Amino acid sequence: MTKERKLVLDDVRSLRHRAADVIRDAILSGELAPNERLVESDIASEMNISRGTVRESLRMLEQDGLVISYPHRETVVLAITPDEVKELLFPVRFAVEQYAFKKALPKLDEKDFEALQELVESMQVACEKNDVKSVVDLDMEFHQTIIRVADEHHCSQIWSSITHRIRNYLYRTTPKHEDLSHVAKEHWDLLADL
Repeated sequence: MTKERKLVLDDVRSLRHRAADVIRDAILSGELAPNERLVESDIASEMNISRGTVRESLRMLEQDGLVISYPHRETVVLAITPDEVKELLFPVRFAVEQYAFKKALPKLDEKDFEALQELVESMQVACEKNDVKSVVDLDMEFHQTIIRVADEHHCSQIWSSITHRIRNYLYRTTPKHEDLSHVAKEHWDLLADL
């Protein structure tokens, strides 16, 4: 009986997370625009899930900083201003990454270096293909790996609170025709400093 109940709970959790992933991807890809209203009943109908599951998914996305909910009114896709990014999110990101590098450095092993090198190699290929989404994802994964190795709870918590908004901003603002090779080079330089 307990085992069945656990499976049901896992299935419910999985559905909520899958729904959040679908909505998150739609926000990050620009399919759902900043300030666009998210109607629970419409999303539930479109995804063939319950409104409660949609509501839970939207709460998760609110914690990620991608939507904002106004109680008894509406939930909307949260807009990100260039000022917010330049004056708040990027400085916080830089401070978190700098701290994580310092803490991770003595803990990095050969396996970690190999994983980081593979990420940068993939990033270089994505740069050559001018694949903005992959470059951004690999950039974030590179720094997430360092933060994981640093194993500093508050550092990880702060990173998690800003990463989706930074990713969202970079997806939307990096020109598709821009030469992205500098991104891979910066990460090769970071690896050389480790």
